[in-house]
Amino acid sequence: MIGEGCGVNRESYTALLSAYSRNGLFDKAFSLLEEMKNSPDCKPDVHTYSILIKSCVQVSAFDKVDSLLSVMASQGIKPNTVTYNTLIDTYGKTRKFAEMEATLGEMLREGQCEHGVWTMNSTLRPFGGSSQIETMEKY
Repeated sequence: MIGEGCGVNRESYTALLSAYSRNGLFDKAFSLLEEMKNSPDCKPDVHTYSILIKSCVQVSAFDKVDSLLSVMASQGIKPNTVTYNTLIDTYGKTRKFAEMEATLGEMLREGQCEHGVWTMNSTLRPFGGSSQIETMEKY
C-alpha cells in the first residue's frame, strides 16, 4: 500500500493484521505489529491487541497472550471488555479456572469495563460443566 502511494493508518494496519492472524499467518501478524509500534502515526491500540489475543487463544498460544498483555501494560494500554471476555471465555473452555477467575477479578477491580451477561455466562458455564456447583454459586 505504501509503495503505491496510499496512506496508511491504524485502522488499515489493524485490518491487515486481523486478516493475517485469522489465516494463521502469525509471523506476518507479529511482524506488522512491530512495524506499527515503530511507526509514529500508527501505534497499535486495544483493538489491535485484542485481535491478536483472540487469534492466539484460538490456537492455545497462551505464552503469546501473556506476552501481548505485558506489552499492552508497558504501553499503558488497558484491556477492554472484548479483551477480557475473550480471555475469560477461553480460559473457561480450556479449564484454566485460576486464570479465568484472575482475569474476571482484574476486570472487576479495574472497574472500567462493563461485565454483562456474556461475561457471567462465560464464567459460570465452565464451573457448572465441571460439576463445581459451589464455585459457580459464589458468582
